Amino acid sequence: MSSQVSVPPAPLNIPADVFYEILLQSSDEDAAFFWLDCRRVSRNFYSAVENVFVAKYLKQTWIHVYSAGGESSRSRTIHTTEFEFSRLDPADSSRAIYTHHKFDEGFQEDVCRCLNVVFGTGPSLEQPSIIVQVQQEVNDTMLPDFRHSFDPQSSLFEISFNWKGMYSHFFREQRVVGDRIGTAASTFQSLFSIDNDQRR
Repeated sequence: MSSQVSVPPAPLNIPADVFYEILLQSSDEDAAFFWLDCRRVSRNFYSAVENVFVAKYLKQTWIHVYSAGGESSRSRTIHTTEFEFSRLDPADSSRAIYTHHKFDEGFQEDVCRCLNVVFGTGPSLEQPSIIVQVQQEVNDTMLPDFRHSFDPQSSLFEISFNWKGMYSHFFREQRVVGDRIGTAASTFQSLFSIDNDQRR
């Protein structure tokens, strides 16, 4: 009597470009899920997720910098400077370069001086000066390996940072906050229902 041993079929090796096309058509609300969870599935999925972020999400990410200018407290001006995605660094594809060149007339020198102060001082826990916006979500996420430069001739201010590290920090913080809000809501709901039961 012969016995047959069933061998499980080898897992399908789905190419990264197939995953890429699927993810590219997916909802924008899934960005955190893609970055934190889908990248762990396989090497091809990892590659596809990062390519989707380069093609889609870096353009939907802005860096807002808040700085104070003026010579004295009476003439103090608050500058809000928005940096937009420009390109990846050709020498290092993990580095995203963002630019700002739309200075309000007469404020360029003051804004540049203020930006240099903000970037030179580093992040502040009490009054965050650098805010990351990914689609509609905002956070004062750190920008790993941050650098900045200004070209007076072209009036171009550039910042660059490790975009992969930034998204990892951003989405992890977003998930932690979401979990805490969910826990607080459940606790409040439980307390509310206990209070209602005691009143009956």
